[in-house]
Amino acid sequence: MHQCGLDCGDPEGLERHAQKAGHSSLGVDPLLRLVATELLANPALRSRCAVVYDLDDDLFRQPEWVGHSAGLARELDLVELFTRTADLVTASTPVLAGRLAPLAANVLVVRNAIEPAMYLPSDAAGSLPARERGDPAAPAETRFVFYGADVRRRDYALCRGAVDATVADLEARGTRGHRIWLGSESAAVAELVDEALPYRRSVPEFAAALAATHPDIGLAPLEESPFAQAKSELHWLELSVSGAATVASRLEGGECPYSMIRHGVDGMLVAGDAEWRRSLGELAGSRDLRSEIAGRARERVLAEYQARDRAVEWAAAYRWAAAHPGIGLTRYIR
Repeated sequence: MHQCGLDCGDPEGLERHAQKAGHSSLGVDPLLRLVATELLANPALRSRCAVVYDLDDDLFRQPEWVGHSAGLARELDLVELFTRTADLVTASTPVLAGRLAPLAANVLVVRNAIEPAMYLPSDAAGSLPARERGDPAAPAETRFVFYGADVRRRDYALCRGAVDATVADLEARGTRGHRIWLGSESAAVAELVDEALPYRRSVPEFAAALAATHPDIGLAPLEESPFAQAKSELHWLELSVSGAATVASRLEGGECPYSMIRHGVDGMLVAGDAEWRRSLGELAGSRDLRSEIAGRARERVLAEYQARDRAVEWAAAYRWAAAHPGIGLTRYIR
């Protein structure tokens, strides 16, 4: 059930999927609820056992269109209980950490990371550009790549007009633009792009599939919302390590998921159709610019976001929690 929402475009679709697949409930296993409650509230046990709770999304502000809200509403009290009683809560972004701070005893930001070795394309994972398939007569091709579940059509709508206009400009100049969506083969998605590829459930398979799209320009649009504000820079990380120059949404309100991007240096930050069109046009019109931005982005990701480096932070977090078992429960009871 944890992956069901990825296959459904809306809450009703999730309900239909649950019925079709024989999933009798969209909520958490009732046994887990009983065990978790006993674990979290037992002082004797908590004095010997630290609880670390990790969150990568602001589940308290998840919009209905994401598709998980029907099940999440039934579990939100348990999410809050874990947050309030954990000895340490880890969050993937400063925005998310700030929102959790009033609830949690201790909050630590541990950024996302990637394992570079996984982002090596496999022959069956995606599609090669025509020239790499051995067709020397094929026109030059600029590949635009977006990834996400079907529900992310709301986000893609922010850049669709600019992407389509840029592709039309390329074709007018005798070259080619190729739009790829990784993560959904639905009819609605297929109408938006030139190539729709299925979602890959395992992380290594997904990483290989993303690299196999051979992206020139990565697309990371986000609809303005409190939920989006707390999301992480993961799309920039994965697109960058796969070789793309990424154009990402700049949200209002200061800190946002892609605030770490240095505009024009290791990515492009845009807001509004005019900025999307300008940045996509600049990147599509200059192979050198794409190469420079993509190269700097990859270098930075490899220098700052590798899993081996983040493992050191996780180890320190677990050591701290192990030295302070029960501190979250003590604060909760007080």
